[in-house]
Amino acid sequence: MQIPLPRKIQTIADLIAGRESDDSIAPDALGVPWVNYHKWIADYIADEPYEPVKLLNDFYDRYVRSSEDEAAKGRYQRIRHAITSPIRYPSAGEMLPGIPDLEWLWPEWLPKQMLILLAASPGTGKSYLVLNLMHAVITGSQFPDGTKVEQPGRVLYVDAENTPILFKQRVQLWSPRELERITLMLPAPPRMSINFDEEIDRERLRDMVWVLRPALIVVDSYSRASMRGENAKEDVQSLLAFLNQLVQDFCTTLIVIHHLRKPPGAQTSFVRMTYDSVRGSSHLTAMARVVMGMQIIPTKPTPDLNGPRALWVMKSNAAVYPDELGVTFAPNPQCPDVAQLVYGDPPSPYQKPEKRDYCAEWLEDLLRGAGVPLKPSEIVEMGEEEGYSQSTIYRTRRTLKQIQNTEDSARNSNNKWEWVE
Repeated sequence: MQIPLPRKIQTIADLIAGRESDDSIAPDALGVPWVNYHKWIADYIADEPYEPVKLLNDFYDRYVRSSEDEAAKGRYQRIRHAITSPIRYPSAGEMLPGIPDLEWLWPEWLPKQMLILLAASPGTGKSYLVLNLMHAVITGSQFPDGTKVEQPGRVLYVDAENTPILFKQRVQLWSPRELERITLMLPAPPRMSINFDEEIDRERLRDMVWVLRPALIVVDSYSRASMRGENAKEDVQSLLAFLNQLVQDFCTTLIVIHHLRKPPGAQTSFVRMTYDSVRGSSHLTAMARVVMGMQIIPTKPTPDLNGPRALWVMKSNAAVYPDELGVTFAPNPQCPDVAQLVYGDPPSPYQKPEKRDYCAEWLEDLLRGAGVPLKPSEIVEMGEEEGYSQSTIYRTRRTLKQIQNTEDSARNSNNKWEWVE
């Protein structure tokens, strides 16, 4: 059986420190160079009384100082660390008391210390939505579902799109006091863009979070904050790991805005998006603990880019899925150039009427207009003249609870259909 490297390191560290080591490990099974280390240290200990510090220094002089092998230096550092901090694996019972409890900025929607992805197509209103969330956090008012903001605080807005002129236009109705509680991160001159693939921008972001301690951070958008691309796991995992560590270190909430893939071919009908619709590597949605989606819902036969939106959680590893919300964009009465977001019930997508839908309208008009019950045979005869078959009429009748029989049995020859409000 091959001995794991950490056990080799700990075996040598225990020997130097004078501790009892794992007696199931035979020195000859350690392999080169560990067996040589073990033999030299054992001989050193046997020859004379020793001090662990002097032994460690002599070990360094023999195997590391004169060596050009960088790996030898790495092995020495790990042995030295294992002397003072033995390699062990605590149980969950030991670990869990030191792990913080799950906290929420917005219950069921925005957890703290976790990466959150907001995905939507261009022009859907993602930036407006996060500005609305930011304003709620700054003012301590309400989130879209009516939940009160329990922990108001500062907000850091990373404008990787580099459009401060749009930001200024959208927040023109905010008070000076409110604007004092939000900080923008823009490209630092002479740089023309923010690139979190580079250490200089990562450290700048960390320093801003250190100083401001924001309750909410928004990165708008992922594709503009990274120059590496987003289609391969190798392109995204470093940046996602950095952002994930950032929110854990500062116990804050981070929303990253992202876009959707273009639908394949010519799409003529409404298709509900899923987190598989998110553009780029699947590692993006895998690393995010919550993936939120916002989509324009067509409620009329013709497309309307100003139509109502649906906002919902497409993926959640942190809680039950909250109820979907409807979002309506309307001109603000104080300034028509600024959108006012109104939240309510989610809109229902428009569905092209089928023949049964037209038949239902005809049946309702017929029975309500007649004012008296009619025999099914009479209705079928009139329906066939309108182009509705007997089977269509009977199937449609079963979907309309307002149509009732006048007799206890539908087989009764005197039975008729009547419209009951």
